[in-house]
Amino acid sequence: VVRCSNCDKGAETMKVCKVGCIGCGKCARNCPAGAITGAKKQPHTINNDLCIKCGACKDNCSFDAIYIEA
Repeated sequence: VVRCSNCDKGAETMKVCKVGCIGCGKCARNCPAGAITGAKKQPHTINNDLCIKCGACKDNCSFDAIYIEA
């Protein structure tokens, strides 16, 4: 399962927490399965039904906001 590592995601979170999705879109642009959606500057969502668990999103996230569960 691929999940965000912070339940309280978003730009506001970054003011107090360095681990959270700020909606930069890097993960979505690098997802070969097109499993990640979200508006710019808003938390993005991973569709686990489409996700192929390749790790490209995690590898490209500058904020370590994604982790992959075995």
